[in-house]
Amino acid sequence: MGHRLLTGLQMVAIAAIAVNVHHGLGESSAGFALSYAAGRAVLVVEYLRAARSLAAARPLATRYAQGFALAATLWLVSAFVPIPWRFGFWALGLIVDFATPLTATKLTAGLPPHAGHLPERFGLFTIIVLGEAVIAVVEGVAEQKWDISSAIAAVFGLGIAFSLWWIYFDNVGGAPVRNARSEGRVSLINTWLYTHLPLVIGIAATGVGVEHIVAGEAGVALPDNERWLICGSVALCFISLGILHRTGVIRYCKIRSKYRNGAAVVLVIIAIFGQGLLPLAVIALVAFVCAIQVVQDLYQSRPTTRLSDAV
Repeated sequence: MGHRLLTGLQMVAIAAIAVNVHHGLGESSAGFALSYAAGRAVLVVEYLRAARSLAAARPLATRYAQGFALAATLWLVSAFVPIPWRFGFWALGLIVDFATPLTATKLTAGLPPHAGHLPERFGLFTIIVLGEAVIAVVEGVAEQKWDISSAIAAVFGLGIAFSLWWIYFDNVGGAPVRNARSEGRVSLINTWLYTHLPLVIGIAATGVGVEHIVAGEAGVALPDNERWLICGSVALCFISLGILHRTGVIRYCKIRSKYRNGAAVVLVIIAIFGQGLLPLAVIALVAFVCAIQVVQDLYQSRPTTRLSDAV
Protein backbone atom coordinates (compact mmCIF):
# COMPACT_ATOMS: atom_id res chain seq x y z
CA MET A 1 0.00 0.00 0.00
CA GLY A 2 2.80 2.39 0.90
CA HIS A 3 4.53 1.81 -2.42
CA ARG A 4 1.33 2.52 -4.34
CA LEU A 5 0.72 5.73 -2.42
CA LEU A 6 4.26 6.89 -3.11
CA THR A 7 3.82 6.01 -6.78
CA GLY A 8 0.68 8.16 -6.78
CA LEU A 9 2.67 11.06 -5.33
CA GLN A 10 5.29 10.62 -8.02
CA MET A 11 2.57 10.77 -10.66
CA VAL A 12 1.35 14.05 -9.17
CA ALA A 13 4.90 15.44 -9.23
CA ILE A 14 5.39 14.38 -12.86
CA ALA A 15 2.04 15.92 -13.79
CA ALA A 16 3.21 19.17 -12.16
CA ILE A 17 6.44 18.99 -14.18
CA ALA A 18 4.38 18.60 -17.35
CA VAL A 19 2.25 21.62 -16.44
CA ASN A 20 5.31 23.80 -15.84
CA VAL A 21 7.53 22.56 -18.64
CA HIS A 22 6.04 24.78 -21.36
CA HIS A 23 7.57 27.91 -19.78
CA GLY A 24 10.13 25.93 -17.79
CA LEU A 25 12.96 28.29 -18.64
CA GLY A 26 10.93 31.40 -17.89
CA GLU A 27 7.98 32.33 -15.74
CA SER A 28 7.21 28.79 -14.54
CA SER A 29 10.82 27.75 -13.89
CA ALA A 30 10.34 27.94 -10.12
CA GLY A 31 7.31 25.65 -10.32
CA PHE A 32 9.26 23.29 -12.57
CA ALA A 33 12.12 23.14 -10.04
CA LEU A 34 9.76 22.50 -7.12
CA SER A 35 7.96 19.77 -9.05
CA TYR A 36 11.21 18.06 -9.97
CA ALA A 37 12.45 18.30 -6.38
CA ALA A 38 9.19 16.73 -5.15
CA GLY A 39 9.56 13.83 -7.57
CA ARG A 40 13.13 13.14 -6.45
CA ALA A 41 12.11 13.43 -2.79
CA VAL A 42 9.51 10.69 -3.25
CA LEU A 43 12.18 8.54 -4.92
CA VAL A 44 14.46 9.08 -1.92
CA VAL A 45 11.69 7.84 0.38
CA GLU A 46 11.31 4.75 -1.83
CA TYR A 47 15.01 3.95 -1.52
CA LEU A 48 14.96 4.48 2.24
CA ARG A 49 12.06 2.05 2.51
CA ALA A 50 14.02 -0.47 0.42
CA ALA A 51 17.09 -0.01 2.62
CA ARG A 52 15.03 -0.70 5.72
CA SER A 53 13.27 -3.75 4.30
CA LEU A 54 16.09 -5.48 2.35
CA ALA A 55 19.37 -5.99 4.16
CA ALA A 56 21.17 -7.11 0.99
CA ALA A 57 20.15 -3.92 -0.82
CA ARG A 58 20.79 -1.56 2.11
CA PRO A 59 24.24 -0.24 1.08
CA LEU A 60 23.17 0.40 -2.53
CA ALA A 61 19.77 1.86 -1.64
CA THR A 62 21.35 4.11 0.99
CA ARG A 63 23.92 5.42 -1.50
CA TYR A 64 21.17 6.18 -4.00
CA ALA A 65 19.05 7.87 -1.33
CA GLN A 66 21.94 10.10 -0.29
CA GLY A 67 22.82 11.13 -3.83
CA PHE A 68 19.26 11.79 -4.96
CA ALA A 69 18.52 13.67 -1.74
CA LEU A 70 21.41 16.01 -2.48
CA ALA A 71 20.11 16.50 -6.03
CA ALA A 72 16.59 17.17 -4.75
CA THR A 73 17.97 19.76 -2.32
CA LEU A 74 19.77 21.58 -5.13
CA TRP A 75 16.57 21.71 -7.17
CA LEU A 76 14.59 22.89 -4.16
CA VAL A 77 17.06 25.69 -3.41
CA SER A 78 17.07 26.71 -7.07
CA ALA A 79 13.39 27.65 -6.86
CA PHE A 80 14.36 30.54 -4.56
CA VAL A 81 17.37 31.68 -6.59
CA PRO A 82 16.92 34.25 -9.39
CA ILE A 83 17.47 33.46 -13.05
CA PRO A 84 20.07 32.74 -14.49
CA TRP A 85 21.71 31.40 -11.30
CA ARG A 86 18.75 29.06 -10.93
CA PHE A 87 19.87 27.12 -13.99
CA GLY A 88 23.31 26.66 -12.47
CA PHE A 89 21.70 24.81 -9.57
CA TRP A 90 19.76 22.72 -12.08
CA ALA A 91 23.00 21.75 -13.80
CA LEU A 92 24.57 20.75 -10.50
CA GLY A 93 21.47 18.76 -9.58
CA LEU A 94 21.53 16.88 -12.87
CA ILE A 95 25.24 16.15 -12.51
CA VAL A 96 24.59 14.66 -9.07
CA ASP A 97 21.65 12.65 -10.43
CA PHE A 98 23.70 11.15 -13.24
CA ALA A 99 26.84 10.65 -11.15
CA THR A 100 25.15 8.91 -8.22
CA PRO A 101 24.80 5.48 -9.92
CA LEU A 102 28.40 5.74 -11.15
CA THR A 103 29.65 6.20 -7.58
CA ALA A 104 27.89 2.98 -6.59
CA THR A 105 29.46 0.73 -9.23
CA LYS A 106 31.01 -1.68 -6.72
CA LEU A 107 27.74 -1.90 -4.80
CA THR A 108 25.79 -2.49 -8.01
CA ALA A 109 28.10 -5.39 -8.92
CA GLY A 110 26.75 -7.29 -5.94
CA LEU A 111 23.14 -6.46 -6.73
CA PRO A 112 22.84 -5.87 -10.50
CA PRO A 113 19.53 -4.99 -12.20
CA HIS A 114 17.23 -7.77 -13.39
CA ALA A 115 18.31 -8.97 -16.85
CA GLY A 116 14.73 -9.41 -18.06
CA HIS A 117 13.11 -6.33 -16.60
CA LEU A 118 15.77 -3.88 -17.77
CA PRO A 119 15.39 -4.44 -21.54
CA GLU A 120 11.62 -4.64 -21.15
CA ARG A 121 11.30 -1.36 -19.25
CA PHE A 122 13.63 0.54 -21.54
CA GLY A 123 11.97 -1.01 -24.56
CA LEU A 124 8.58 0.19 -23.32
CA PHE A 125 9.94 3.67 -22.70
CA THR A 126 11.53 3.79 -26.15
CA ILE A 127 8.35 2.69 -27.90
CA ILE A 128 6.37 5.33 -25.99
CA VAL A 129 8.77 8.01 -27.26
CA LEU A 130 8.48 6.57 -30.78
CA GLY A 131 4.70 6.79 -30.39
CA GLU A 132 5.07 10.46 -29.56
CA ALA A 133 7.06 10.89 -32.77
CA VAL A 134 4.17 9.33 -34.72
CA ILE A 135 1.71 11.63 -32.94
CA ALA A 136 3.88 14.60 -33.96
CA VAL A 137 3.51 13.54 -37.61
CA VAL A 138 -0.26 13.34 -37.23
CA GLU A 139 -0.41 16.74 -35.57
CA GLY A 140 1.71 18.20 -38.35
CA VAL A 141 -0.73 16.91 -40.96
CA ALA A 142 -3.69 18.18 -38.93
CA GLU A 143 -2.22 21.70 -38.86
CA GLN A 144 -1.65 21.74 -42.62
CA LYS A 145 -4.13 22.13 -45.40
CA TRP A 146 -4.28 18.68 -46.94
CA ASP A 147 -2.33 18.33 -50.20
CA ILE A 148 -0.18 15.74 -51.92
CA SER A 149 3.08 17.30 -50.70
CA SER A 150 2.12 17.19 -47.01
CA ALA A 151 0.80 13.66 -47.42
CA ILE A 152 4.06 12.43 -48.95
CA ALA A 153 6.09 14.23 -46.27
CA ALA A 154 3.93 12.56 -43.60
CA VAL A 155 4.57 9.15 -45.16
CA PHE A 156 8.31 9.79 -45.12
CA GLY A 157 8.04 10.94 -41.49
CA LEU A 158 6.25 7.75 -40.52
CA GLY A 159 8.89 5.83 -42.46
CA ILE A 160 11.62 7.41 -40.33
CA ALA A 161 9.81 6.46 -37.11
CA PHE A 162 9.16 2.94 -38.44
CA SER A 163 12.82 2.50 -39.39
CA LEU A 164 14.04 3.61 -35.96
CA TRP A 165 11.55 1.22 -34.34
CA TRP A 166 12.73 -1.64 -36.56
CA ILE A 167 16.42 -0.99 -36.00
CA TYR A 168 16.06 -0.75 -32.23
CA PHE A 169 13.75 -3.66 -31.54
CA ASP A 170 15.33 -5.98 -34.11
CA ASN A 171 18.58 -5.79 -32.16
CA VAL A 172 17.47 -5.40 -28.57
CA GLY A 173 17.43 -8.36 -26.23
CA GLY A 174 18.19 -9.46 -22.69
CA ALA A 175 21.18 -11.69 -23.46
CA PRO A 176 23.91 -9.00 -23.40
CA VAL A 177 22.57 -7.49 -20.18
CA ARG A 178 22.17 -10.96 -18.72
CA ASN A 179 25.79 -11.80 -19.55
CA ALA A 180 26.98 -8.50 -18.11
CA ARG A 181 25.00 -9.25 -14.97
CA SER A 182 26.44 -12.74 -14.55
CA GLU A 183 29.98 -11.49 -15.17
CA GLY A 184 29.59 -8.49 -12.88
CA ARG A 185 30.34 -6.03 -15.72
CA VAL A 186 28.49 -3.04 -14.34
CA SER A 187 30.05 -0.75 -16.96
CA LEU A 188 27.99 -2.43 -19.69
CA ILE A 189 24.81 -2.01 -17.70
CA ASN A 190 25.64 1.67 -17.17
CA THR A 191 26.28 1.99 -20.91
CA TRP A 192 22.82 0.56 -21.54
CA LEU A 193 21.25 3.03 -19.11
CA TYR A 194 23.05 6.20 -20.10
CA THR A 195 23.11 5.72 -23.87
CA HIS A 196 19.32 5.56 -23.87
CA LEU A 197 19.26 9.23 -22.85
CA PRO A 198 20.65 10.63 -26.15
CA LEU A 199 18.68 7.95 -28.01
CA VAL A 200 15.28 9.02 -26.67
CA ILE A 201 16.25 12.70 -26.95
CA GLY A 202 17.03 12.07 -30.60
CA ILE A 203 13.76 10.23 -31.18
CA ALA A 204 11.70 12.97 -29.49
CA ALA A 205 13.50 15.71 -31.41
CA THR A 206 12.99 13.75 -34.64
CA GLY A 207 9.24 13.86 -34.05
CA VAL A 208 9.39 17.63 -33.61
CA GLY A 209 11.50 18.01 -36.74
CA VAL A 210 9.09 15.93 -38.83
CA GLU A 211 6.14 17.90 -37.49
CA HIS A 212 7.76 21.18 -38.55
CA ILE A 213 8.48 19.86 -42.03
CA VAL A 214 4.96 18.49 -42.55
CA ALA A 215 3.33 21.67 -41.28
CA GLY A 216 5.71 24.05 -43.07
CA GLU A 217 5.70 25.75 -46.44
CA ALA A 218 6.16 23.02 -49.04
CA GLY A 219 7.42 25.36 -51.78
CA VAL A 220 9.96 27.23 -49.65
CA ALA A 221 13.46 25.96 -48.87
CA LEU A 222 13.65 24.36 -45.45
CA PRO A 223 15.22 26.81 -42.95
CA ASP A 224 18.71 25.92 -41.73
CA ASN A 225 17.64 25.38 -38.12
CA GLU A 226 14.88 22.95 -39.11
CA ARG A 227 17.17 21.07 -41.49
CA TRP A 228 19.71 20.68 -38.70
CA LEU A 229 16.95 19.65 -36.30
CA ILE A 230 15.73 16.71 -38.38
CA CYS A 231 19.16 15.60 -39.63
CA GLY A 232 20.90 16.10 -36.30
CA SER A 233 18.18 14.33 -34.32
CA VAL A 234 18.23 11.20 -36.46
CA ALA A 235 22.04 11.29 -36.51
CA LEU A 236 22.01 11.34 -32.70
CA CYS A 237 19.80 8.24 -32.73
CA PHE A 238 22.21 6.40 -35.01
CA ILE A 239 25.27 7.41 -32.99
CA SER A 240 23.57 6.10 -29.83
CA LEU A 241 22.65 2.84 -31.54
CA GLY A 242 26.20 2.54 -32.88
CA ILE A 243 27.55 2.80 -29.33
CA LEU A 244 25.13 0.14 -28.13
CA HIS A 245 26.16 -2.17 -30.96
CA ARG A 246 29.86 -1.60 -30.45
CA THR A 247 29.77 -2.22 -26.71
CA GLY A 248 27.56 -5.27 -27.07
CA VAL A 249 24.76 -3.97 -24.88
CA ILE A 250 22.43 -4.72 -27.77
CA ARG A 251 23.40 -7.21 -30.48
CA TYR A 252 27.18 -7.02 -30.66
CA CYS A 253 28.04 -6.28 -34.27
CA LYS A 254 30.91 -4.19 -35.61
CA ILE A 255 29.32 -4.02 -39.06
CA ARG A 256 26.02 -2.65 -37.74
CA SER A 257 27.90 -0.17 -35.57
CA LYS A 258 29.78 1.07 -38.66
CA TYR A 259 26.56 1.39 -40.63
CA ARG A 260 24.90 3.37 -37.82
CA ASN A 261 27.86 5.74 -37.52
CA GLY A 262 28.11 6.01 -41.30
CA ALA A 263 24.44 6.97 -41.49
CA ALA A 264 25.04 9.67 -38.88
CA VAL A 265 27.87 11.09 -40.99
CA VAL A 266 25.68 11.12 -44.11
CA LEU A 267 22.94 12.96 -42.23
CA VAL A 268 25.38 15.58 -41.01
CA ILE A 269 26.57 16.04 -44.61
CA ILE A 270 22.95 16.56 -45.69
CA ALA A 271 22.55 19.15 -42.94
CA ILE A 272 25.72 20.98 -44.00
CA PHE A 273 25.26 20.94 -47.77
CA GLY A 274 21.47 20.79 -47.98
CA GLN A 275 20.94 24.52 -47.95
CA GLY A 276 18.20 25.45 -50.40
CA LEU A 277 16.57 22.01 -50.45
CA LEU A 278 12.80 21.87 -50.17
CA PRO A 279 11.30 20.27 -47.04
CA LEU A 280 10.09 17.26 -49.00
CA ALA A 281 13.57 16.65 -50.41
CA VAL A 282 15.19 16.80 -46.97
CA ILE A 283 12.75 14.43 -45.31
CA ALA A 284 12.95 12.07 -48.30
CA LEU A 285 16.75 11.91 -47.99
CA VAL A 286 16.54 11.28 -44.23
CA ALA A 287 13.93 8.56 -44.73
CA PHE A 288 16.11 6.95 -47.42
CA VAL A 289 19.13 6.86 -45.08
CA CYS A 290 16.95 5.24 -42.39
CA ALA A 291 15.54 2.70 -44.83
CA ILE A 292 19.07 1.68 -45.87
CA GLN A 293 19.75 0.73 -42.25
CA VAL A 294 16.73 -1.57 -42.23
CA VAL A 295 17.73 -3.17 -45.52
CA GLN A 296 21.26 -3.71 -44.23
CA ASP A 297 19.97 -5.44 -41.10
CA LEU A 298 17.68 -7.65 -43.17
CA TYR A 299 20.53 -8.57 -45.50
CA GLN A 300 22.88 -9.36 -42.64
CA SER A 301 20.23 -11.42 -40.83
CA ARG A 302 19.79 -13.84 -43.74
CA PRO A 303 20.28 -17.49 -42.75
CA THR A 304 23.05 -17.73 -45.35
CA THR A 305 25.06 -14.94 -43.76
CA ARG A 306 28.39 -16.27 -42.58
CA LEU A 307 29.17 -16.06 -38.89
CA SER A 308 32.26 -13.99 -39.68
CA ASP A 309 30.08 -11.41 -41.43
CA ALA A 310 27.91 -10.90 -38.33
CA VAL A 311 30.62 -9.48 -36.09
